[in-house]
Amino acid sequence: MAHEALHDHPVFAALLRHDLSEQSYFDAIEVFFHLFSGAEERRMQSGLFGQFHLRRQTSALRADIGCRRSERPGSHFCIPDHHGAPFLLGVLYVCHGSGFGGNVIARRTSLFLPGVPAAFFGLPVRADTWRQMATEMEAFGRKEADRSHLLDGALYAFNWVTSFADRVAAGRGDPSRDLTMRRQTQEISDSHKPGVET
Repeated sequence: MAHEALHDHPVFAALLRHDLSEQSYFDAIEVFFHLFSGAEERRMQSGLFGQFHLRRQTSALRADIGCRRSERPGSHFCIPDHHGAPFLLGVLYVCHGSGFGGNVIARRTSLFLPGVPAAFFGLPVRADTWRQMATEMEAFGRKEADRSHLLDGALYAFNWVTSFADRVAAGRGDPSRDLTMRRQTQEISDSHKPGVET
């Protein structure tokens, strides 16, 4: 449900509109930039899942966004240290999976905004990487606790994207919907602190 709701979010729905504007395009790029750069930073710090790195994506996003990067409140995506490998894998699943619609968006961008840098959306999802990820997730999913953490990691990423996209769309610091998303994200975060049962 969290994933499906993003399709209707104004920041992302704008990418498929015939009146796609340059501002709307870069609003979406900004969200992806902060998600991917934060997720890759945490992956590198953890030393885990080198086969699922996000270097191609973060490099393309840096090229696309250029000097338009913002420092809005909450723009840096981060995963607290106490979250383990299954949680991180859930986040990486969201990042890699987001690329499946990229070719459609890249074509529309070239049609409606010719000349706008679109390296990120033009990146294909690598079939071998996606198969490896599915295998890894199935391995973690054999244990109920790990499966729960996988799902929580994915939900954490979807909720953060929604929350930050709300701020981008509103152009201000704290819309009411964002407060709801922060509460949901905090509940997930609290459930994985040491000594807290899930």
